[in-house]
Amino acid sequence: MPNTIQQQLVYRKTVVILCSVLLFWQLPVSSLANIFDTDNTIWKRIRSHLSLKVDRSLEAETLKQIKWHKKHPNAIREMTENAKMYLAYVLEETDKRELPSEIALIPFVESNYDPFARSIKGASGLWQIMPDLASANKLEISATKDERRDVIKSTQTALNQLIYLKKRLYGRWDYAIAAYNAGEGRIRHAIRQSNRTNNKIPWTAFLPEQTRKYLPKIYALKAIINDPKKHGIKLPYVRPEVYFATTPTNRVYAFSQISEICSVNQDLLHQLNAQWKGHNLTPSHDSPLLVPRQKMFSCRKKLKKTPLFTNKWVRHKVKRSDSVQNIAWLYNTTPELVMSYNGLVNDNIQINDQLIIRKNCKKKPVISHNSSIEAAILAKEELGPRQINHLVKNNETIHTISKLHKVKVAHIAYWNRLKYPYIIKKGQPLVIWKNDLSKKSYVRYVVQPGDTMSEIARKHRSTTQKIMQASNIKNACKLRAYQVVTIPK
Repeated sequence: MPNTIQQQLVYRKTVVILCSVLLFWQLPVSSLANIFDTDNTIWKRIRSHLSLKVDRSLEAETLKQIKWHKKHPNAIREMTENAKMYLAYVLEETDKRELPSEIALIPFVESNYDPFARSIKGASGLWQIMPDLASANKLEISATKDERRDVIKSTQTALNQLIYLKKRLYGRWDYAIAAYNAGEGRIRHAIRQSNRTNNKIPWTAFLPEQTRKYLPKIYALKAIINDPKKHGIKLPYVRPEVYFATTPTNRVYAFSQISEICSVNQDLLHQLNAQWKGHNLTPSHDSPLLVPRQKMFSCRKKLKKTPLFTNKWVRHKVKRSDSVQNIAWLYNTTPELVMSYNGLVNDNIQINDQLIIRKNCKKKPVISHNSSIEAAILAKEELGPRQINHLVKNNETIHTISKLHKVKVAHIAYWNRLKYPYIIKKGQPLVIWKNDLSKKSYVRYVVQPGDTMSEIARKHRSTTQKIMQASNIKNACKLRAYQVVTIPK
């Protein structure tokens, strides 16, 4: 009997301690059950909501994709390494909307769960959102910020788009997912073509080659996750709880400054806040700082207590007589560093601008110790369609603007969320996206995970020497995923 009482006391103490840990780490109460669960991984949660059936016409391609993973078992391991920070959040959002878990697998196929991933057509982020979809959903794309790389905003946008496509395409998820890749128009065309044959030829036969492989890639991942032992693949451990938490900021911070204050790795901060293109982030009520969940409370407290002036950092409010040169002299730094930390393209500054300055420092700041992350953050070349900001002039209508820029009225309305009859006013800003149709003597290619220079050369019927020379690459072995290379025609 004493042993039983003693065991009960130990058990009660254990439960109290675990509850305290949950409160401190801000984890959901369901996490307590997960602690005692032998299969405490994200994969169990995914399995519980897998519901899509594989179309018969895609079974053969799905088996091919499964065989590919069996031959390349490291592929899932590499995908999952990126996904560890984001997958639980995406899955939580799909659960909230009662969507099938297969939706959370889409970023594996789109970007390898890399928020810095981009395509030659101009797509960017975990969900590879195109510029037009971004504009239609008010995601900012500017010199300092690309909200398609924002984990929270891009996920909300992608899920909204998928739900919209499902409603438009007869309530079928397979149509919606295919349309997310190829566009609604192409899927409607494929369905019509299949109907004309009385469905003797499946709709998938009329899809572009890339899209015919798109759904099978998702179905293959589903099959492996559902029964990894059957396919001889070991799934890496991923915690089921959301990795990050939000922390509001009320002033401009450099990433290196936050890293020092909150004791969080700078590269990790960039990966969680990938939307920012430079050294710093600016305060925004709808774009808070993301930090690892276990650092949230301490980081909030430390940021609140951090004074405007420290031994290393200072915030300078621009006065009428100020210039970048004299501000740099005042704080014993260089004009280049002042411009770099504040995302300035030139030395033009405005009165009352708030600048962040690293005092007594003339050393070039490091954005990231990871060359791939640094290259993605500093990438200047905009891929895909070109953005035009049009300010409506007197007597202009959406039809005259459409003719001026040679784009469709419906597209202008979609990009700017205009409702029929598309009334616009003088001075109203409009976003226009135009594809560059000029003939070029080269093509751009975005390096995909696993690509080698020789494979890229063979794919484009070129040579490694020509590509390296055109791309100013000195060492082919240092090729990075999502790096843009130039291929001469």
